[in-house]
Amino acid sequence: MNPAMDIDSTPVDDSQPDLHNPDEEATNFNLNIQSAKSAIKNYKSTHPRTFMFPRLLLADDAGILLRILLESIHEECRVRQYHCQGYIKDHPLLHNTLYEAYASQAFAYLRVDGQLPSVDEVAGCASITASGISPSNSNSTIQTAFQRGYRGNTAKLFIRTLNKEREMRHKKTAAQAPYNWTISVVQSSGMGKSRMVEEAGNSVFTIPFNLREDMEEGKNPYPPSDANMRQFFIDRQGKTDLQQQIKYAVFLGVLFTRVSQLVKEKFRGLAKEKLARAWADYLGEGQTVTEVGSNRQTLYEDTIQDVKDEIVRNKPQKLEDVEGSLKKSCGDLLELVDSDQSDDSNACFVYFDEAHSLTETVPDSDGGHKRNPFHNLGTVLSKLVNHRIFFIFLSTNSRIEGFAPPATHYPSERVTLGSQLVPPFTELPFDIYDEKVLKRIESLTLTEASSVKVMVSFGRPLWYADRKAHPKGDVFDFAVDKLAANGVVGRKSDALLAALGVRVGVSFDETNSYSIQSKLVESHLRVVYSIPEDRTYIHTGSPSEPVLAEAAGRFLSTPNLGGVVLEGPRQLSNALTQGFLARGERGELVGRLLVTAAHDIALENLYGELKPTHNKACYHRPIPVLQFLRALFAQQHHSKVMGAASVTREPGIGSLAAAFSESYVFFSHFARAEDAEMLSAFGLATALVRGMALQAKEGQISIDAVIPIHMASLDIPISPQTTSAINLQFKNRKDSSNCHVNRLITVPDRKTPVISIIFDFGVKGKRADCVEISHHNRTATRNANQTHQDDHHYEIVARGCSPAVYGPITDETKSQYRAILGAGTVLEDFARCDDSENVEALRALKPAFSGKRERERYKQWESASNDIRAT
Repeated sequence: MNPAMDIDSTPVDDSQPDLHNPDEEATNFNLNIQSAKSAIKNYKSTHPRTFMFPRLLLADDAGILLRILLESIHEECRVRQYHCQGYIKDHPLLHNTLYEAYASQAFAYLRVDGQLPSVDEVAGCASITASGISPSNSNSTIQTAFQRGYRGNTAKLFIRTLNKEREMRHKKTAAQAPYNWTISVVQSSGMGKSRMVEEAGNSVFTIPFNLREDMEEGKNPYPPSDANMRQFFIDRQGKTDLQQQIKYAVFLGVLFTRVSQLVKEKFRGLAKEKLARAWADYLGEGQTVTEVGSNRQTLYEDTIQDVKDEIVRNKPQKLEDVEGSLKKSCGDLLELVDSDQSDDSNACFVYFDEAHSLTETVPDSDGGHKRNPFHNLGTVLSKLVNHRIFFIFLSTNSRIEGFAPPATHYPSERVTLGSQLVPPFTELPFDIYDEKVLKRIESLTLTEASSVKVMVSFGRPLWYADRKAHPKGDVFDFAVDKLAANGVVGRKSDALLAALGVRVGVSFDETNSYSIQSKLVESHLRVVYSIPEDRTYIHTGSPSEPVLAEAAGRFLSTPNLGGVVLEGPRQLSNALTQGFLARGERGELVGRLLVTAAHDIALENLYGELKPTHNKACYHRPIPVLQFLRALFAQQHHSKVMGAASVTREPGIGSLAAAFSESYVFFSHFARAEDAEMLSAFGLATALVRGMALQAKEGQISIDAVIPIHMASLDIPISPQTTSAINLQFKNRKDSSNCHVNRLITVPDRKTPVISIIFDFGVKGKRADCVEISHHNRTATRNANQTHQDDHHYEIVARGCSPAVYGPITDETKSQYRAILGAGTVLEDFARCDDSENVEALRALKPAFSGKRERERYKQWESASNDIRAT
């Protein structure tokens, strides 16, 4: 297989044998070697100046040969040629080995004794040596991930999505048509935005730009930025809107012409995917952690110089002066890269990574300069709406969606060209490594589930990539830095709110939280779920990521912070005061916060002071059920809870403590359940694998949240058969009626013990500050010997919300918990609510009218009515 061939970047299967694995079948290897020989001939036919001597391997040919061999043997992998060149440069013995193999045309023996490196070895070496730094201090995690084969189908989905958007224009009116062919890819860090568009560039001809600002010394985010292009846009920020538009149009026109020239010179005869792949390799040659490759850098430098010359030579005064040449150069390029005019798919992509730098507010705008570069660039791109080219803007900043030019800026233009914007793309990959856990799910224990090896398999790809690139590094420290935005001054409160969102689950008020949610996505790893077409609000959340949950626990417990026990009520009460959080789930939020705080208290009681250990989970660990319950309830209730009988008090059935003496909870965070089936024993077992508790779906009967229980020892594998539950029901009204929990929702096996806890937060006065054990008479069943559904059901009712009920609530935090729950009714907050005379005096002030009392006061109407009926 060679660079000119069609490479299908199917997901990499890490279970496939390495090249030097002695268990690989020799026959298959030899067949692949024959493929390599054919690939060498094919490569030579399209690159005449390579492999010119049949028995002599030149230095430049060695890297090409290594790449061909790797791709031929590992048919699903993809290797950058310049990585192979760098690897050979640093491994001269390999060059000698390849020289001998090429001279003798005997490649088969390379299988013996690990003569060839693995794909990961080549990619990993390139990420380190290219930057001139050692593995111990390299910042190459993301680069290494880029250089491995692409995993999943998101890049293909993205290509298909943009093609569908173009196809849909035929079904829309002029007013509904897109204003320009641009799309924003908006998502949190580490989700694979840049990797996705790079992979798409192997199938669709792509011109990439990275406009990231300069970073402080020692920090080298990947991929590297195009410093010359960033400066090009910066230099024009102070110009008028018209001047910006003219220069952007000239730039794109010149760029398309230069790219066309390169394609003609270096890639004659190639088209579509073959050309896209070869072009991507050309731009990537020589790229390091800190700098783009020389070919890419030269292309943009030459283009910028040509723009300056063009402006001086022709002195365009209006956008129309350069519109024609822009359209022609674009059309010429598209004809060159994909001449199939019958195909309505996109022929070319242009993407701008770190695009938020284009959206900065215009300072002191005047009559000629009112719009930012993003707006002005959008006007230029609208001139290419009839060309098969799509412009892509990547950012962690969801606020980029608010920068679409409103129709009032240029109504006639948008009526003519269309007024709609393409909806943003947020569907980035998640859980793409979880099959590594699923392969051994039948033997997975709680102890293994809490290991870093399993934890990195869930969530965004970044965690697995970091672990793979730096097996001796601490992925949890890395995650804490990402969550806390590297400790940037002024972002602490946002980071704390993000951390609580990870562990407790936080829902935002849609009318008043766009800004704070955007900041949490941009800097603190909150995930964008969707952005509606009108872009008036944003749906975000914290999906289950064990690594991030561990990082959140560590961050909340850093010096000068009090962990979730203190920071939870403090930060959430403050967020509610500012109107950020959804007010409809106050009781549920307090309930989740309480059990999460109890979880951490139980950990400390069990293990002592929680000191983070290198690559070992501190917060993401199993806890005995009884230890958790003791941490949840105040000490005076421990004997009642431990000695609780089941709901039916059926003789012969032991106490709660006996039923759960060898059982464990394992939840470092909460996640949402989409349906009732997720609350079944099967769904709860899958939750145990991830170490998460579940918020029930909205409208779920009887249950608001569930904590899964493992009903076995730590060395017994997780399974639905060994899974039970702690059902949680949250109420926040004084007069709420007792609601018995239906234990069959979560655990239908009637003989499996189940716990239900009803948190009745709204109770005040004499009925508050107590814990009761539910008792209901055993109703008759058709079969007298059949186990009743509540025979093994232990139901606890806790009334009030104070230190007298719950262990995590202290005198310092009780007012904050009350603030989260919200103000009670007039009567609920009346200090003498237990004194009937005072209550009557309060009611006499008429805070509300009672029909019963009014009927008594106006009883003469009743007498008059009776008299009328009597006559």
